[in-house]
Amino acid sequence: MEEGRMNAPLKSLMVLTAALLVSSALLVSPTLSWVYQDGSPQDVRFEMFGPRADNLLIKLYENEMVEWDALASGEIDVADWPLSKTYNDLFASDMTNPATGLPYNETINTVSYGGELGLYILDINNNPYEYLGNPPDPRYPNPVYPNPCSEVSFRQAIAHLVNRSWLETIVGTDFYIPLYTVVPPALGSYSHPDIAPGGVLENLTYPYSKIQAATLLDSGGFPLNVSSGWRFWDRNGNGEEESDEYLELKFVIRNDLDDRRDLGTLVADELNAVNIRVNRTYCTSGPAYMQVMCEKDFHLYIGGWNTGYDPNHLILWCWDLHWHPGFCYNFAGINNLEYCEAVDMMFDATKQEMIVAGARLAQKIFAEKAHGIPLWSHSGNKVMNRFYTGGNKWESVTPDDGENQYRGERWKGAVNMLGSGIDNFWSFLNMHPENCTRGDGENLTIRWGFKVPEIKILNPVYSSWQYDWNVLSMIYESLVKFSPYDPSSFIPWLAESFETGVYNHPTLGECIKIKMNLRVGATWHDGSPITSADVYFTWKELPEYIIPPWPWLLQWGERLLDFKILDPYNFEMLFDSGPLMYALRHLSYMVVLPKHIWKPLAESDLLASFAPDPNLIGSGPWRLEEYVESSHIWLVANRPGRTMQTNLPDSTFVTSPEGYWRYYPAGGDLSIDGSSMAKIEYYWMGWTPPSTPDPHELNFTAINLRFEEVTLDLDMELIFQNGTVVEYSYYDVVMNASGQAGAGWTASKTAILLGRIKVGSSVCVKQPVEFIGTYNCTSMVWSTIREDICGSTLYDDLGLSVYPYKNELQSPDIKIDMKDIGEAAHAFGSYPSHSRWRMGIADINDDYKVNMRDIGSIASSYGWTG
Repeated sequence: MEEGRMNAPLKSLMVLTAALLVSSALLVSPTLSWVYQDGSPQDVRFEMFGPRADNLLIKLYENEMVEWDALASGEIDVADWPLSKTYNDLFASDMTNPATGLPYNETINTVSYGGELGLYILDINNNPYEYLGNPPDPRYPNPVYPNPCSEVSFRQAIAHLVNRSWLETIVGTDFYIPLYTVVPPALGSYSHPDIAPGGVLENLTYPYSKIQAATLLDSGGFPLNVSSGWRFWDRNGNGEEESDEYLELKFVIRNDLDDRRDLGTLVADELNAVNIRVNRTYCTSGPAYMQVMCEKDFHLYIGGWNTGYDPNHLILWCWDLHWHPGFCYNFAGINNLEYCEAVDMMFDATKQEMIVAGARLAQKIFAEKAHGIPLWSHSGNKVMNRFYTGGNKWESVTPDDGENQYRGERWKGAVNMLGSGIDNFWSFLNMHPENCTRGDGENLTIRWGFKVPEIKILNPVYSSWQYDWNVLSMIYESLVKFSPYDPSSFIPWLAESFETGVYNHPTLGECIKIKMNLRVGATWHDGSPITSADVYFTWKELPEYIIPPWPWLLQWGERLLDFKILDPYNFEMLFDSGPLMYALRHLSYMVVLPKHIWKPLAESDLLASFAPDPNLIGSGPWRLEEYVESSHIWLVANRPGRTMQTNLPDSTFVTSPEGYWRYYPAGGDLSIDGSSMAKIEYYWMGWTPPSTPDPHELNFTAINLRFEEVTLDLDMELIFQNGTVVEYSYYDVVMNASGQAGAGWTASKTAILLGRIKVGSSVCVKQPVEFIGTYNCTSMVWSTIREDICGSTLYDDLGLSVYPYKNELQSPDIKIDMKDIGEAAHAFGSYPSHSRWRMGIADINDDYKVNMRDIGSIASSYGWTG
């Protein structure tokens, strides 16, 4: 939206997730493409494990030009900033690079990332009313009434007069993408794929044609007055121009921006060419703002609008956002009930596919009525060296510094993120030289440039600057991520899975919820398990220590009401209002922090300091080793068993026993009875348990995370509390490449499950050769009844008896006694956000309140043991 964007009111949010992970790696759908350095086209390869490199060295520069020169001289491998036209043309040319003696384009790869967020649009005043306001107010006459642009055919004729090929000269071939719908391609699947040249709805792109425009004008009541040579609006249909049928458009054109000035002038010329008078008002942003957005005294205006990754900006063309006097978002006066219903469908959705459907329907309606004419989004190119530089333009050194084995090899694995480019989390997880699949553990180094000489703060709570988060996002992670090639596609990350839905709050009515299954086996850099207690602390407890206004990170959790903990790895996030698309986006942005580190910091005076945790213990693929202002930031791969210390004051040596939880290329999944719940529930008639529990089916799934066939052996071991061990083994399992049908392999077994069960998994990779080895994981399963709500803690179950705050994450103890009844009694009368709700563990019947039904259910099972 013009000069900023409005966030539509948040409704209610929430997320569902469940499943038992028996894995040391993550399965997600493949995203888009690897970038090749030899001229091969990008393809659909993408692997979800790593990092393959040993180090990520971030070099700090004074500005982008110094950074680009450093890349050209072979000092860095990847630059962070989109190229200017001068550098783009230079690096794409075959001119000789004096630093290397080779043509620039032979060693440097300029890669377009497509359109950016935001759009430019020909705003058309649609307002048909005699008066301004909502409802129209006789105190405020409409300055353009009667308004010819209120006629659909007239707007469609204008659309046919826009030739987007003009932008090649006005903006530049490599620096724009043409738009045909008001949701730009940078928003992925939210953008309507069929409203495009060659698409099913190509007619809604209104291909450039003065003939078609004239035909629409002639048939739509805008004939030519042969005497004057100009068209008029034949409102009474008598074929004669009356005094009130004079036709002249007010076109406000910004002259402080060359692209808007030049395009506006050409569109005005086209209108003149089909015999429509145009009153051109050239002005700067201030006068344009007053005349267009405040006074609504215009017919046409080229506006620039910012967007986020969600299509929430579509609400800005709904009638509710038109008002007068003063500025309003819907200054174009668009009043289309069908359009607004489609937007409401998007905002009221409880499933992601409904959001996409609502957004696409709204775009189709907008285009059919030509409420405005989408023009272009800016685009850009980022740059990387095609070959591993080693920091010295790939020249071998003596004595060997350990990098000679990589120097001069082509880079593989760079991921070109939609609207952002090749320098991103995904690239640095995948990148490696062509001659090796992984570094030697010490020397394989990716060199990344920043166009700034310093970062401001290494604090994930208070940081809001892009460059801080470029670093922090390599160290800390969120529950979900969005696909780098489709922001509308959300990938479970620290969550193994999630599901969206609604719940009925006792006082607020229907609200959004998201049910999460946390990934079992994922650990912090210090080896501690990541649990729902960490998520609850980050989203619910940490904000209580902050004096408003909340910092950027915590604003995402502002509308979260509470949690409902189902077991230590399964929980529901209960929001007080929607929409769902905001909740999902917030989940992808808000990193989870380790409670055992950050709760003591929150209770101290260090929370807002430069680096409250000098060890920067997160869960991500990279760990900080060194930050030197005006020089560099050194990150090292989170490898199993690595012990290291940062150079920040008060840091200590920290060992990561397991390493990054998606470090390995193969993994597994365990579910029971087709359920994704770790807590298995027995149901029976009445209150007497059966003498012999029913058997449950255990479903094993092995997962291939590579884009090549994998062969492995799989061993599963279940250890019961009484010492019984049950083992399952499978040999020579062959799995297709990731992303293809059948990439996973499954098996099922039937067994009696009682009590708390430790699940061990060994995935033994036999092919491909570079990943031969055995990868182990251990997790926990609770087989109990719903009424068993407490009695133990997850940390005690895992053998961490001295873990801080362990009593704040209770787990079943496989019996019903006074602990369970006491917990329910304490929570009696509570509901989400109530002070005694205590994460809802006493809500047995899932009605989001604790009452006598819950207490009675527990009391009826008193004395039960598993």
